[in-house]
Amino acid sequence: MLKRTTRNQHVCTVRSRISGMAFRLLFLIAFVAAHVYSFTSSRIKNTGIRSSKHLTALSYKASAQRALRQQILGGEDIINVEPNKKGKSAGGEDEDESPQRSRMTKQKQKALENQILKYSRRRNKWDIALKCFIQLRQQEGFLPRQPVYLAALNAAARGGLWETARAVLQDYEARGGGGGGGEGG
Repeated sequence: MLKRTTRNQHVCTVRSRISGMAFRLLFLIAFVAAHVYSFTSSRIKNTGIRSSKHLTALSYKASAQRALRQQILGGEDIINVEPNKKGKSAGGEDEDESPQRSRMTKQKQKALENQILKYSRRRNKWDIALKCFIQLRQQEGFLPRQPVYLAALNAAARGGLWETARAVLQDYEARGGGGGGGEGG
């Protein structure tokens, strides 16, 4: 009889300990859940702000695509896809100056070629590659190499600008298949 009473007391003690631990665990879960909820709700608000900015960026990008296509197809002078506040074109020249084509130094030419090759491979940077290509082909007495033309074609394809890609191809053929086609990578 005494053994049974001791066992019952032991069982009650274990049950009370378990229930106490369960209560603490539930409290901890509720505490963590409240913090997670407040954190995620603030993140959702921030994401909403970001998404509206993203939509603005997308609409801007669409207009930039149209401008790029027009510049390559129309053969206009150096690009002004991103207007500056100071009234300068993206090429860095004042807009009031006559649009004379300047001779490009070998160093600047190489830098632009490298930018075209680099950005044409990136998913969201194809427009930069096309801008650099326009700058490059508008320089007097310059023939881009075959890899540069291929990179420009790749950038136009990434942007879904098929007319621009066709224009790049026509420009390549018009310039005699590109200068130094077999050189470099």
